[in-house]
Amino acid sequence: MKKLFAIALSAALVLSIAACGAEKPLGGDSSTWGPDNQPDVEIPNPYTDCDTLADAVREAGFDLTAPDVVNGAADRLYRVMTLDGKMLEVIYQSGGDEAARIRKAPGTEDVSGDFNEYAQTDTVVIGEAEVTMRGSDDMVCLATWTVDGYTYAVSVNNGISSSDMAALVSEIH
Repeated sequence: MKKLFAIALSAALVLSIAACGAEKPLGGDSSTWGPDNQPDVEIPNPYTDCDTLADAVREAGFDLTAPDVVNGAADRLYRVMTLDGKMLEVIYQSGGDEAARIRKAPGTEDVSGDFNEYAQTDTVVIGEAEVTMRGSDDMVCLATWTVDGYTYAVSVNNGISSSDMAALVSEIH
C-alpha cells in the first residue's frame, strides 16, 4: 500500500512539474507573446510630443527660449521627457533629417545624450555661463552648460564654428 501511495504521489509531482512548464501563460492569452515564447513587452515611450513650444513649456513646468532656426533648419519637434524628472527638448529638422537638438532640464547633470569622444574640448564663457564645447577639425558639435539651476545641451549634427555655437548658446535661456 505504501508503495502504491508513493508511486501515485510521484506521478502527481511529475504532472504538476510538467504543467508549470506549459508554453501558454496560465489564464492568459499567448497572442501577445513574441517569437521566443516570451511576453511581447515594450518599454513605454518616456517622451510626450507637443504641438508647440508653449505646450512643451506647460508640460515641463519651466520655460525655454530657443531660436526659430538652427543650422539652417526651421522645422521643429517639441518633446518633454517625464521619466526620472523633466526635460524639454526641441529637435530641428531639415528635409526630414535632424539638424540640431536643444535640451533643458533642472539640475546639473549632462542631458546631451551624446557619448561620443571628440578630438577637441574647449571651455568658454558666454554671458554668465561657462560653456563646454566639443567637436573636431575646428567644428563644434556639442555645447553643454549650467545656469540658474538648469542644465542645457545643444548638439548640431554637422558641426558649426565656435563663434556660431557661441551665438546660438547666447539665444537659449
